[in-house]
Amino acid sequence: MSAKDDPFYGCCDWIGNGRCHYPGVFQHGNGRWYCRAHDQCADPVLGAQIVEQSQSDAPQPNYSQAAVRARSLNSVQRQAAEFSEMRTSRQAA
Repeated sequence: MSAKDDPFYGCCDWIGNGRCHYPGVFQHGNGRWYCRAHDQCADPVLGAQIVEQSQSDAPQPNYSQAAVRARSLNSVQRQAAEFSEMRTSRQAA
């Protein structure tokens, strides 16, 4: 699966009772990316608890490149519409 389609693209690479849903922010020499919680974690029990918490915090993450691009585009379009509305109301006053 390519990064464009992978909903876990950019997620932490820790796996224990499923994959961690937090974003991976630290890369180790082995090429794996870990979230802040798993970065220095050496305890598998604690690691599994972090995974469970991440799954409840972000039940269906979608960090695929296509989804991130779509969210960014929606945000820019929404901001442009708000700006245009404010500008129009200001000119009418």
